Amino acid sequence: MGILQIVGIAIVCALLCAVLKQYRPEYASVVQIAACVLILLLIASSLSELVGAIRELIEGSGIHTGYLTLLLKALGIAILTQLAADACRDSGETALSHKVELAGTVTILLLCLPLVKAMVQLSTGFLKG
Repeated sequence: MGILQIVGIAIVCALLCAVLKQYRPEYASVVQIAACVLILLLIASSLSELVGAIRELIEGSGIHTGYLTLLLKALGIAILTQLAADACRDSGETALSHKVELAGTVTILLLCLPLVKAMVQLSTGFLKG
């Protein structure tokens, strides 16, 4: 993923959409969606490298690999939530975007609840013993 490619796509899309909104506003949304999909595809290619690097760090440190799964799930939920909230905000649905963000936060908290429970039990054990 080249950041210059992504920035270039975003700038060209923004300029094209500004022109299209004056003459053919219905095409501006199509151009935006196409640019978003293209940028996401460029990012996805680097995401596998990131996951591999995190996996190596977790396995090398001796930490339970279940934590890696938890981390990746939370990261995925956060990214999807942000994308959905941004799409809602872009379409003028600010209240809906806030609800999507709240749902994502609650989902991540529920996902991490077993980890928090284990930490509380561990710290309670240290205090008692």
